[in-house]
Amino acid sequence: MGRTHALTGWCGGLVAAPLVGVSDTASALVFAVATTGAALLPDLDHVNARATRLLGPITWCVSKTLRGLSRLAYNTTATSVDSRRNDPHRTLTHTFLFSLALGGVVAAVTAMTGIVGALVTAGLLLLLAVDSLGPWMLAAAVPGVIGMLLDPDALAQLPAGLGVAVALGCVVHILGDWVTEAPVPMLWPVPIVGRRWFPCNAPAFIRFRVDGPVESRVVFPAFSVLALLLVPGVFGLVVDAVASI
Repeated sequence: MGRTHALTGWCGGLVAAPLVGVSDTASALVFAVATTGAALLPDLDHVNARATRLLGPITWCVSKTLRGLSRLAYNTTATSVDSRRNDPHRTLTHTFLFSLALGGVVAAVTAMTGIVGALVTAGLLLLLAVDSLGPWMLAAAVPGVIGMLLDPDALAQLPAGLGVAVALGCVVHILGDWVTEAPVPMLWPVPIVGRRWFPCNAPAFIRFRVDGPVESRVVFPAFSVLALLLVPGVFGLVVDAVASI
């Protein structure tokens, strides 16, 4: 579900931030909020997704365009072994190649438009994050934005960081769908046993049903705890508190 995708995007962003050179707390929080919003973007290929409904006609038009591109990509690259289908959901936007391409486009556009373009992009990703997880996303983003505005070096890194965040968020989304019962063609266009849209699934013993008891009672609560522990400094405070008991 959307909230689980968003929450795993937040966790993935906090884990990846230091690995991609986002080391200070303010930038890490902004990066994680961006990955949270980006983790909802692949579902723009669904007419009823939260991302599709976010800005009314604007995001609906984006969704319609992506659905058309997804349908075109599938029909023009499917082999004779691939199944025939017209529903574009979980096709093009649920591939690693799309994730990398979208991240590259975001990085290029924000680099050309400067800080203004980067802030607009970050704002849209923040809207997605807040829409899915609630106002605490805004509370996490504001200190980070203020910190970046006071640090010219951190602000200058924002455009490139957003490209990485978008690509990472999309990859996290795809991996989240991979562990559900419905497969994703994440390795497209690599041909596997004659199929370019090969349906990839995690091993059966770790799969769960979307919006089923495992997701609502195990996966989402576990990532809720992890989402707090991964905030810079929080884990250390918890360890100190436990040690002092």
